[in-house]
Amino acid sequence: MGEIGVSVDTGSVKTVASVGAERSNIESRAKVINANQRDSVRNVSAETTESEAAVLKRLSNVKLAITIDESADLPVIKIFDSESGEEIIQVPAEHSLNISKTIKAAVGAIFDKRA
Repeated sequence: MGEIGVSVDTGSVKTVASVGAERSNIESRAKVINANQRDSVRNVSAETTESEAAVLKRLSNVKLAITIDESADLPVIKIFDSESGEEIIQVPAEHSLNISKTIKAAVGAIFDKRA
């Protein structure tokens, strides 16, 4: 009968103790990462709460005006700071109203030429 050769690479074989130590090390790192993530979430939550409070404070002192822009035939909503009277925002924006007026004028000119 012939001989059977067996080759064993002992460099890749780990002992139970080394596997246990490696697992413990990985678990420790995971706990540190989880703690860091929780701290990051808390910091973001605190920042969000502060910014939300600032927005709510600003929104509590506003006046709302709703009008119809007759040349564009669109509703316009304006929000003003009630203390200073300063316009905070307008929807649609003034440039959007101007674009709408220009398009309506162009369409009107096209139809006037056809008629």
